[in-house]
Amino acid sequence: MNNMKTIIFLLFTIGLSSTNVFSQENSTSLVCTGKYNNYKQNIRDVDVTGGVIQIQSSTVRVGIMGFSYTNGELLDYKILSSSESKISFQHSDKGLKYFGVLNRYSGDVDLSESYDNKFIQIFKGKCTPAKRMF
Repeated sequence: MNNMKTIIFLLFTIGLSSTNVFSQENSTSLVCTGKYNNYKQNIRDVDVTGGVIQIQSSTVRVGIMGFSYTNGELLDYKILSSSESKISFQHSDKGLKYFGVLNRYSGDVDLSESYDNKFIQIFKGKCTPAKRMF
């Protein structure tokens, strides 16, 4: 009888650990709208709709005007910190620094690009969970 309890306990434990691994591999997809500004090109208050942010276990993938690849592919950002209320993330490339903060409760997102401590472009918006269309 004790062997049966041990086997049930092990199966239960394996089930829990596989559930945790599965949940870490999943990503949360958000759809974002907001305003884009590029100070270097004198572009101000451009409405942006349909931006995408995917939150994964160690990265945040961004597909928002000015903060992703020019061909529309998502750009991977490294998570700097994550708390119950916000996620901070960054991508660095050739002296350029892309930085983002997402509020987990309100969905507010701030993205910025800087070079030599000067802002080049920013995006301020609101993100909501993506919903399946069909």
